[in-house]
Amino acid sequence: MENTSTITNAQEWFKSRSYLNGLELVPHASTDTTEFARQYTANKQQWDEAFEYLKNTDLSTLAVGKHTLEGSDLYIAVSESENRELADARWESHRKAIDIQYVIEGAEQMGVTPLSKTKVTITYDEAKDVAFYEAEGPLYLAEPGTFFIFFPNDAHRPMVKADGVWGSKKIVIKLFYKE
Repeated sequence: MENTSTITNAQEWFKSRSYLNGLELVPHASTDTTEFARQYTANKQQWDEAFEYLKNTDLSTLAVGKHTLEGSDLYIAVSESENRELADARWESHRKAIDIQYVIEGAEQMGVTPLSKTKVTITYDEAKDVAFYEAEGPLYLAEPGTFFIFFPNDAHRPMVKADGVWGSKKIVIKLFYKE
């Protein structure tokens, strides 16, 4: 990959989608392109493994539960559930992991806002790699075809009900964050 140290280069790289290696899904426009380019460069192998998995797996047949990707350090969680009312959906973040979240079936709304604009409500639990927050931020429709990427500097609010949709079947791939 070419130099992605500038915002312009990162945005051009992001728009090129060369990193997807033929994966037809697209990242949501809310993705922090500069951080994505930095993380991809720092650990290209894990990103390529994640995108390869999404490209070559029949996601609709995945069993609900936690899985490891054979021959990889990647952790995968598949869930299927009714989504929450907005007031019941919490903002969260992780310090050690990056989330790729993809709705396989159904739909949900996902929020994202800078961690710097949040107020901690439940302090960081290192064993679970999660903290919870109060925050304000936009909600985006998550449905098949588009995936979301959440970095440690993002607070995200997944599993918010989308109008007229029962819930979602979703895969979350956890990648290791590189300082």
